Amino acid sequence: QLLTEKNTHDQPAKHKLIGTPIYMSPEQREDPESVSYPSDIYSLGIIAYELILGKLSHGHIHLSLMPKGIQKILTKTLQPKPEDRYQDVVDFINDISEYLNSNSMQKEKKSRDQLSELSEDLRLAQLMLTPAKLSNWDTIDFGVAALKMMNLYGIYCDSFILPNGSYGILIGEASIKGAEGILYIAILRGMIRALEPIADQPLALITMLNTLITKDKTSQPITLSYLILSPSENTLKYVSCGYSNLWKVASTTDIPFPINAKNTALGINSETEFKEMTLPWEIDDTLILSSQAAEIAESAVEPEFTQSALKKIIQENVRFSPQKLVDAILRKLSFSSIQSARERAIILLSIRRKK
Repeated sequence: QLLTEKNTHDQPAKHKLIGTPIYMSPEQREDPESVSYPSDIYSLGIIAYELILGKLSHGHIHLSLMPKGIQKILTKTLQPKPEDRYQDVVDFINDISEYLNSNSMQKEKKSRDQLSELSEDLRLAQLMLTPAKLSNWDTIDFGVAALKMMNLYGIYCDSFILPNGSYGILIGEASIKGAEGILYIAILRGMIRALEPIADQPLALITMLNTLITKDKTSQPITLSYLILSPSENTLKYVSCGYSNLWKVASTTDIPFPINAKNTALGINSETEFKEMTLPWEIDDTLILSSQAAEIAESAVEPEFTQSALKKIIQENVRFSPQKLVDAILRKLSFSSIQSARERAIILLSIRRKK
């Protein structure tokens, strides 16, 4: 719904968006004037999801947990592009009615309570693995943003103070989606916590993780970026296993500089010799750590193109605060033409050193 403010000083009219954000379509959040019938279809899809689930979604939509008969309908209803959704509410109602009167509906009805309970457990697990805020450190400003897709995903980010007084920051991601991906990434979190005494030695930590994951024949490859910041030494150390770049913007420039420490993903080869990068880290330097463009991700078919686009977006927004910076990057990525940016969950961290 749009309200147009009266023009009292010969200024262009301003539009304000009224509504509940979690029910708004992507185009409505981006540009209120683009609202159309498919926007209402999107909102109706969220409501239908909650009615089937039996509780509010709180903005977390996991279609993989829906009964199979309803997944196809809601997938079409919640497409990011308006033209890919139902164009008429009558068609949506007809498909829903047909499903409700089908034999599939009766068979799937018995599992509804278990579905609701499982959905809540997985939602809480994802919140634990991808916190909205990281540690509160005196010498660092953090920004955290996440693009969460309709399906479940296994991504983990964390931060901790190391035994030598340095700071450790990481992002990890399972190579498979769904509840299984959450399970694998939760196991990774447990491994890292158990190995925290050697976490100030990046190569030792990564090598041990790789050995453990490789030995477990049921495990899947895991991508991971690990960053150590040392204020006392004015340095950073970076190891990337499967991810492409850490971006650094020095205080004296607006040009993002890619830090490449490319290694294979964890769990592929137990004999892998990993490499790390060590660089200066000065006051007011900005770092951007992203789960975008992992080498083993199914959707990252054009990683270099994705990285060049990300560089441009960072440069345009780098002088914002860390939180505004990642919010701006994520917003532009999610509405970009980059297919991999729209199909995967994304975690973005912005880190700026304070005086």
